[in-house]
Amino acid sequence: KEKKEKKAKEAEANAHPPTSVYRALPGNADLAVTFNTMVSSMGGNQVCCSIVLKNISSGRMSQFQLDVVETDNVKVAHGTGQTGATKFTFDLAPGATNECRIILLVQSITSPQPVQCTLSYTIDKNAASSLSLLLPLSCATFVHPEACDLDAFRQLLTGGSLGQTVTAKLNKPGYTIQSYLNAVCASLHLQIVETASNCASLYGLNTEGKHICCLLKSVGDGISLDAKSDDHAFLTKLMAEVQQNFAA
Repeated sequence: KEKKEKKAKEAEANAHPPTSVYRALPGNADLAVTFNTMVSSMGGNQVCCSIVLKNISSGRMSQFQLDVVETDNVKVAHGTGQTGATKFTFDLAPGATNECRIILLVQSITSPQPVQCTLSYTIDKNAASSLSLLLPLSCATFVHPEACDLDAFRQLLTGGSLGQTVTAKLNKPGYTIQSYLNAVCASLHLQIVETASNCASLYGLNTEGKHICCLLKSVGDGISLDAKSDDHAFLTKLMAEVQQNFAA
């Protein structure tokens, strides 16, 4: 009975892979860093950046400040009356974890936006230090999962509003189709529409309201991801990222 319950739970977890994932960023001797992004389904190119810090030093850390290098395309959404570096009031005891969160305003989403910033802090209230970070805002950053039933998905594919199919060949040693499904949903922020034994239909929207329709399928001895969108330029850049990320 316990084995059956365990298998049922595993099947349920596999049926709903995560649509987002934290990624490790280079840290230093004081800090381990992971990073994630989230965009609003209400539209607008606002990106919420979550930077999770873990104190791996032996001292108590405080006075955290994050100074972002703004560009013509990327700005920090400061609070009323705020300018310059964003300050965070928490302390980190040895082994403790906490989150720095900032909102970025992005003008164009058709190209990756690596954002340079510097995190400064003190250890035991007197030793000042800093860590340079590069926040990778890929094109996939600007996609969010959205529910879409099978009939609506099929109408999109046959309605003529979507552009040409763009295909990426996926090749990661040791990956099963379920591994690919989990990874694609997490990295591209896509929602499952339908699954079968050797394929899955996936859907999302970008922050400008453009459809992203995908089919993940087994092809011979490999896996392919076919995609269509009514923003072909954006899709082309997105699929180039997929091809790079899932290359052997």
